[in-house]
Amino acid sequence: MPATKATHCFNRNFNILKKTARIVSVIFHPMFMPLLTLWIIFNYNPYVTFNIPRQLHLLIFGIVGVYTLLIPFLSSVILKKMNLISNYEMNDRNERKLPFLIAGFSFFFCYYMLQKYPALIIISLIMLGATIAMLATLILNYKFKISAHMIGIGGLIGSIAGLTILLGVDYRALIIVALIIAGIVGSSRLYLGAHAPYQIYWGFLIGFLSEFCLLVFI
Repeated sequence: MPATKATHCFNRNFNILKKTARIVSVIFHPMFMPLLTLWIIFNYNPYVTFNIPRQLHLLIFGIVGVYTLLIPFLSSVILKKMNLISNYEMNDRNERKLPFLIAGFSFFFCYYMLQKYPALIIISLIMLGATIAMLATLILNYKFKISAHMIGIGGLIGSIAGLTILLGVDYRALIIVALIIAGIVGSSRLYLGAHAPYQIYWGFLIGFLSEFCLLVFI
């Protein structure tokens, strides 16, 4: 009887942890990261406050949301309907090629639209960084699978760190919080068995460097 209770308790705790890991994976899905980065810029960036009228914020949110969230999501739904991907997790790296290619083109088109307006240069550079990260992932995907979740959170942290240097804004508190979240997201992906540790590290590195280098060195 004690062994049965212990087993039951273990299974219950395992299920709770697994559900928590899945919830974390959904909340911090990579498709949400561009919009979250944009929200941080609009709310914690004096450059945006002085150079971009508040009336345009909703329009910019709409543009970024359509090309980084809506189009990739709808394309995944269509690809699943066509049986080109087995599920939305796309655990098989071969299934990731077409969705990542579509997302890459969609991100680039978003950058193309935003870079026409000088006041949006920072936002357009962040979108270009996201495009580079997506295309780099697509290329490396031919060799091994990389964590898209970590690319997303790595890109968020790279953007914040880059803006800290570029604009001299103190984002240390945000960076610390984001690093803690990155640790939680990475641990969740490992716990779910979605990735090996090196895939987590590569994902974070690609996302971080793609954004940080563009903002600091270009």
